[in-house]
Amino acid sequence: MVKDKHRNKFLIIMIHICIFIVIDFFYNKHMNILSIVSRYTKWVYPDINLSLDFFGNFSCIHCSYDVRNIFSNSQPNDIVFTTAIGRVVNLLIFLKTLRTTGSMAQVVIIIDENAYESLTKDTIKSAKECGAQFFIIGVVNTDNNKYIGWYMTLQVMKNNIGKINRAIIVDLYDTVFQGDPFSGFMQSNLLYLADENTKFKVCPLNIEWVENYMDGRRFRKGWMKEFYLCSGYIAGGYHQVVNFLEVIWSKSNLAHYWNDDQGLLNLIYLKNIVPIVAKTDNLTIRHMSFTPYIKSGAIGEVQILLRNNMNFERYAQVIHHYYVDKNLSMSIYKACPRTNPNHTFYHRTVTDKEINELEANNTIY
Repeated sequence: MVKDKHRNKFLIIMIHICIFIVIDFFYNKHMNILSIVSRYTKWVYPDINLSLDFFGNFSCIHCSYDVRNIFSNSQPNDIVFTTAIGRVVNLLIFLKTLRTTGSMAQVVIIIDENAYESLTKDTIKSAKECGAQFFIIGVVNTDNNKYIGWYMTLQVMKNNIGKINRAIIVDLYDTVFQGDPFSGFMQSNLLYLADENTKFKVCPLNIEWVENYMDGRRFRKGWMKEFYLCSGYIAGGYHQVVNFLEVIWSKSNLAHYWNDDQGLLNLIYLKNIVPIVAKTDNLTIRHMSFTPYIKSGAIGEVQILLRNNMNFERYAQVIHHYYVDKNLSMSIYKACPRTNPNHTFYHRTVTDKEINELEANNTIY
């Protein structure tokens, strides 16, 4: 009886030790990755409130163009995430075009102190009227903001489990909306990524980005025929997006090179590290790079590209890389003119100085 008592006590102690070792392993693994990020960015994980507000009404000034909604079904528990590190541009146009579509989704801006402090009070006020929620994450010293943006997006999502239905992570500086990005086509049990309608074999830069994460190994010949994914758009249901971000973060120790995030995204896809049920969402988003003048035009007229059916006609809800098409870029300014001279860093390609001159001369491109 005494032996059994000692044996049980010993087993309990061993179980506690094993639990401690497992917790310590995962904690240290997490902290080691954080230390890698900190080394390259001088960034310290912030102690901030990560709770989301869920608004239903927005007093946002709308733009003027033909909205292209298709089965729009956004709800206040759908979230658009984006990031601004070091600087901000296109913020109000991003928000105003989204609200012009009637989208009810929340908007979360992951932003560092330098970027936030560059905004005028009027810009911040107007952004909040459009439903922007700012999460200020301290100072970050890096040109590549995606890793930190992805990491903080993951933390916000995990902190609001049970409150979020679907999420879209999209670039801020060069994105506008022709329609509500949340539609009946986006299922909450799938993950959606989008390619740029271009194969690796014709883009050495994307091959180089992937090779930067391959520890000296060469890009596989079998991958050349694949269309490379764009890191500027990730979407899907809550669990699908969280799981994908967890994998990205678990692989971020590969980022000791601190290379382009798109290389890591494509390596994860090419190696099938995360099975992507819905690989592409090219029915929703149009990347303008490489194909700026095909089925393009002013905002409200840009169509998606289906490489297997170029005669297919359907308008994009999301336009990415709008700056590569000068006519499109200028049409966005015309459709969404600045309404307050204190709104700064307003447009991606039309500078504040040029806007001041246009307003002084009462002319619009």
